[in-house]
Amino acid sequence: MVLTKFLTATSMVPLLLSLAPQASYAFMPQQSVSFGNVQQGSINLLPSSPFNSALSQSSESIEDDSMFDSFAEGAADLVTLGLRVGTCSLMVHHGLDKIQNVDGFSANVVAKFFGFLPGNPAFWTLSAAATQIAGAGLLSVGLLARP
Repeated sequence: MVLTKFLTATSMVPLLLSLAPQASYAFMPQQSVSFGNVQQGSINLLPSSPFNSALSQSSESIEDDSMFDSFAEGAADLVTLGLRVGTCSLMVHHGLDKIQNVDGFSANVVAKFFGFLPGNPAFWTLSAAATQIAGAGLLSVGLLARP
């Protein structure tokens, strides 16, 4: 039974490869890549591809996009602020839940899943709550956050 399933599965591999020959070559190393295409007196170090002309055109249009840079920076800052406020509100909510029900969290989570921790489970519950609340405050002002 196991041998028949193995033979059936291995006989499907050539069929699948014949259906998608491009996918079978996707993970094989390229045999030859031509570097050094000369264009307009300079050496192009990009491999030959149909996207080379698109890349050269996109580098010329960088100056046109400068008027949208300030809008993009402002939008990125606004999205970052939204993510920070949302994360901080969830962290504060979970921390306050732990403080309001120390005995329940200690018995049902800390003692059950983290029984290897030394000391009273209530200490670890309050430590987790304090970390979540203090961490949310520090994250909201951006302390130790990436720029």
